Amino acid sequence: METLSRMPICRVLTKQQKKWLDSGYCPTCGLPKKEWGRRIDWTCCSKECTEKYQECFRVWQYWKLKVFRRDKYSCVKCGFKARTEKIIHPESKKYYRNEGKLFGVILEDKETAKVILGDESQLIGDHIFPIAMGGEEYEMDNVQTLCKKCNKIKTKEDIKKIALYRKQHPSQTDLSNSIVPPSNSPTASSLHSENIICIKEENQK
Repeated sequence: METLSRMPICRVLTKQQKKWLDSGYCPTCGLPKKEWGRRIDWTCCSKECTEKYQECFRVWQYWKLKVFRRDKYSCVKCGFKARTEKIIHPESKKYYRNEGKLFGVILEDKETAKVILGDESQLIGDHIFPIAMGGEEYEMDNVQTLCKKCNKIKTKEDIKKIALYRKQHPSQTDLSNSIVPPSNSPTASSLHSENIICIKEENQK
């Protein structure tokens, strides 16, 4: 039996977008291919629609960085602040500041700057409501920043919950079933209101 697992890359589409895509229309605006002013073997009818369509893609490695940035590279359970010192070029400060990773400047001259940055290697992007129980993977409200110590504690708790859940709902461990979290879960309301579909991307690098 195939069980729920993380999708490193997926497209998050509305049912309408999925219908357009399957019907050979532009998945962004729904324009029929016969009305396109460009090659019809492409996915979208225009550059603008292509750019909007690309926003539907979710890559976990980049998605979790959004969560770390939101939580200021700190564990939401114990308050641990993941920081590291790094030597960079002074002009790079703007980039790190925009990424929400710059937390201080120790020393700086015209050539180098010693700065304090958020360190993602010390953190884990944790799903509050586990994916294996139907929790939404690419939903900001269902992902939190944990340090490795707190994540180990949370993982042990999740394993017990998942085991019990699978005993109580054996049919819902199969991907062929449409699984949504119970109505009182943190992500159930967003799933129903957004009406989205997450499609796994194969052979992506």
